[in-house]
Amino acid sequence: MATLNKVFLIGRVGRDPEMREVGKGGVVCNFSMAVMKEVEVEEGVRREVTTWVDLEAWGKTGELCGRYLRKGGGCHVEGRLKVEEWVDKVSGGKRSRMKVVVERVQFLDRREGVEEVKEVKEVKEVKVKREEKVFPDEDAPF
Repeated sequence: MATLNKVFLIGRVGRDPEMREVGKGGVVCNFSMAVMKEVEVEEGVRREVTTWVDLEAWGKTGELCGRYLRKGGGCHVEGRLKVEEWVDKVSGGKRSRMKVVVERVQFLDRREGVEEVKEVKEVKEVKVKREEKVFPDEDAPF
């Protein structure tokens, strides 16, 4: 049986990303994302429900997330699910949490202070006036 571990999310960043270096020059960026869905709680009554998702981005993707994402900013991420398990130091019980490892990100908000660049080409029409000079054979310049 084939399996698939793929996640697509569009939402808003819940907190400013936290970047840290790992290993030899590696980077990991952690942030959270709010994904909203409208549900019907009663007949005719709809409410927006928010699901919070933890995300981590590695390498160049992590650098870009740390550089351009900010709390409240919109983004689209593509990634895979990952489960982390550990033993709680206080209670000694097993703990786990699921997060998304970001493989691709698309920033949905424009960056502040960056103007849209438009390519402008100025076309000048130049008319060349040709003068024809007629040289008698003995006065030819060659």
